[in-house]
Amino acid sequence: MTTFPLTMQQVYELAPRSLHSLRTARYAGEGSDVPLATFPAAAQTAIQHVYAALIELLDLTRPGPTNGPTFEQIGQFVREQNWNMQMTALRSIGIDPANTANTSVVGQVLHDLRGGSLQSVSMYLQMIDLGILDLISLERIFLLTRDHLKIMRNCIPDLDPERYARDLADRAHGVKLILDKWHEVHYQLPGSDAQIIVDCQYEGTVADRCVEFAALDRVIYNLMNNATRFAIDGHVYLMITPLHGPGEASLRFVIANHIDHAQYAALQERFDNQWESLFHGGFTTGGNGIGMSVCAEIISNAYGLPSATQAVSERYVGASPLADTFVVWFHWPIAAA
Repeated sequence: MTTFPLTMQQVYELAPRSLHSLRTARYAGEGSDVPLATFPAAAQTAIQHVYAALIELLDLTRPGPTNGPTFEQIGQFVREQNWNMQMTALRSIGIDPANTANTSVVGQVLHDLRGGSLQSVSMYLQMIDLGILDLISLERIFLLTRDHLKIMRNCIPDLDPERYARDLADRAHGVKLILDKWHEVHYQLPGSDAQIIVDCQYEGTVADRCVEFAALDRVIYNLMNNATRFAIDGHVYLMITPLHGPGEASLRFVIANHIDHAQYAALQERFDNQWESLFHGGFTTGGNGIGMSVCAEIISNAYGLPSATQAVSERYVGASPLADTFVVWFHWPIAAA
């Protein structure tokens, strides 16, 4: 199947079409971030090393008038950077509740520093280092690297103050940026991959600044990573459709993937038909159960809601079974320009 597995009527029935924003100013990606000093010195160093390595990788793979780097040069980059050691150091960062304020947000930040598009980037680098070059696109590595750098700055704004200041500048981000990254892309993660099929019914702006777009990316990558891991037929579907009503004009993002009976039974046993409770976090079949709570937190911030709990209860975000299909959705306020 390569067509979206829900009818438009089913898409519209997932949640109310009119969603209200309590914000007086456009969302600037804040609220799900922490300062670098939140972490111990060793953890700060590990984060800074990964960030610096990704900056170098971005420059190495940046499209230009020449043919670009060879796979041998990227393999050399992996070895010189001790990439596997850097990933181990990043994954080993923990949280000390006795010395950490707001452990929930810190946990979400750590989750996205390690997740986002970094898992895909890291897998590509390991494949290149091992000489496994099929299905590897240097342009894809560039886009994934660029995304994760922005995600890291969204998570820790003072990680790179100069570039973060540029992220804050007004700059319209159109929906085409999402399509270029996702539509008909073969998305690869360690141990899983999927063909992404996008049905987009919107042509306008989705974010006013890089900081906002990076927050949106955090939501999309979390949900796409989950869907890719559990899609039993190697396909993940994304629909983007505008909603207009008495409230704020919003985009509805719907991500769907087919699941097997065991996955369905595990979710049904835990949540019955209230699968939206996944967005409260704490449930996992292999990860750490944080990713979906990150999404609810960011969406609540985007609409200025008092809590992620309200975002879930009022269906700004949600999840639902539909026969053999796992469906999640979220909303994003439509940008003015």
